[in-house]
Amino acid sequence: MRPPKINHEIQYAPLRTQVYDIFPTPLIRGEMNLNHEKVANDCRELIRGIRERRPDEVDPQRYYTTYFFEEERRTMEDFPWYTDFANQLKDTYVEFIKTQWFRRVNHLSRHNIHLFAWASDYTEGQHHSMHNHQNVLISGTYYPLSEGNISPITFQSPHLQSQFIHSYQTEEIKLDMPNAVAYGTPSSHQTVGIRPVSGEVLMWPANILHSVEGIGHGWSDMDKQQHRRIAISFNLNHVEPQQDMDKGTEMSYEFL
Repeated sequence: MRPPKINHEIQYAPLRTQVYDIFPTPLIRGEMNLNHEKVANDCRELIRGIRERRPDEVDPQRYYTTYFFEEERRTMEDFPWYTDFANQLKDTYVEFIKTQWFRRVNHLSRHNIHLFAWASDYTEGQHHSMHNHQNVLISGTYYPLSEGNISPITFQSPHLQSQFIHSYQTEEIKLDMPNAVAYGTPSSHQTVGIRPVSGEVLMWPANILHSVEGIGHGWSDMDKQQHRRIAISFNLNHVEPQQDMDKGTEMSYEFL
């Protein structure tokens, strides 16, 4: 078969244009102003107590976190550092929703803001499949301890339709963000993975799907000791004041 003839007189002439990124998704990264070592030790001991009280029922998908154990989750709120933790998160939440979404905040106080937090000690085998958080506005995680080449927290793009229309192939895309990488194409990131460092806090819109791969899978015992993550995850939300609620005859529904 004869090779095709190439007309060298034809010029490649794309328009001179500017590419703009639109429809952003805000994500906060910063450092919590706490004694990270103290927080990590308190969380580790709290979760160790859960495992020791139930030595015959250890389930790696339940006994690494206080999420399923309300008594231990509430105990964390009594630690001396928890008030500072809550204050910093609530203030950041207010600044976030005010600057990013122009939400009204001057009617709020710290005690008007809902904060639900739970601690996790990720060792071998623990992971989270892709999920998001319902009925809250902002979710996030503080990492008092994050050491070694740990698995990233992975966020899925909320622009699902663009993934199937535009992403013919998937490649690793460099980001202008430390310890982070995207997969997809330059204009269609399918996922973004972030490897947090000790002391770091991440906050994101609660509807964003995210996951954490298992830690320690396939590593030696020495490797497992060098790869560890202690995290405090949380949800933040507030209730807007309601108007036009006094119509009808007042009656309590507690009897239901």
